[in-house]
Amino acid sequence: MVSTTLERPDKFRIGRVFNDSFAVISRNIGLYLGLALLFSGLPATVLRLWTESTLSGTALGDPTAVADPSMMFWNSSVGIAAGLVSFILSLLLQSALVRATIEDLNGKRPSFGDCIQIAIRYLLPTLGIGLLVVLGAGLAH
Repeated sequence: MVSTTLERPDKFRIGRVFNDSFAVISRNIGLYLGLALLFSGLPATVLRLWTESTLSGTALGDPTAVADPSMMFWNSSVGIAAGLVSFILSLLLQSALVRATIEDLNGKRPSFGDCIQIAIRYLLPTLGIGLLVVLGAGLAH
């Protein structure tokens, strides 16, 4: 009797990886674009509009207002908060895209709500991994 574990598995072929990757993307292009718009496009647009309105208000107002130290600290704190929110949203996007890909590769049709639900459910482990990656990249640099 021959065990199936002794048989040689298929060779790794990068072409097959690209083919499978683009097949998953093409089958779920609407879902992937919707998730990217929700977690990346919409927040970036809101931040950009808010920043432009703040800067144009400062530019049209008193020219000495730009040199105000309290305004400098306010902009720095907003920048840090926006960076943290952007980091968390990018982790949510990655989790949702991974969930959609896994569902598709398992032969199921991924849904928008399910992908968001799983991304939120696993936010803390994903955040931990993201922080470890940032820490590792910082130490390696």
